[in-house]
Amino acid sequence: MRKKIQNTLKITCNDVDLTAIGNIEFYVRQSNFFGCYTPAVLSSTEMAVIIPFEDAKKLRHGEVELQFAFTNTDGHPDASDILSMTVEDLLKEVGYDPV
Repeated sequence: MRKKIQNTLKITCNDVDLTAIGNIEFYVRQSNFFGCYTPAVLSSTEMAVIIPFEDAKKLRHGEVELQFAFTNTDGHPDASDILSMTVEDLLKEVGYDPV
């Protein structure tokens, strides 16, 4: 029996207090895919983002871009720098069951 699972990413951010900002969205981008997720803030420096199995299946081998956007403490839109990594590194922690 196969179980389709989801991947939960734990993200550490040292440049902004995650408990002081609002409207956080996390983006996963690739030429064929754009995913937008609402993370759970775990602490001032950590958040967790769930990437559903169905979305993970849409990612191709190669590079993927990660970024989060938010409303800063002054009420203005802001965003993190874009982080590039391989899809294999992004999804390896939990290890989706290949279908």
